[in-house]
Amino acid sequence: MNDSDKQLLIETLRNGVAEVVFTKKDGTERLMQCTTAENWIPKDKQPKGSERSKPSESLAVFDVQIREWRSFRWDSVISFKTAGI
Repeated sequence: MNDSDKQLLIETLRNGVAEVVFTKKDGTERLMQCTTAENWIPKDKQPKGSERSKPSESLAVFDVQIREWRSFRWDSVISFKTAGI
């Protein structure tokens, strides 16, 4: 995934929910509806403090279906799009 795709995904996640398809460590493919937009994250699950880490090898996101934080590696992303929810 190139830098412009990373930035586009980060912006999509900040503004709403994205469907991200990636390969898990065990080799299986996963589709996750996720976000980093605070209005989608319950108050008790929101990050504490205002400082967020810069994306490195992986990105922490909130899975809106299981309502928990998860992460994926940038190099495992197959595709992403804005979720229709």
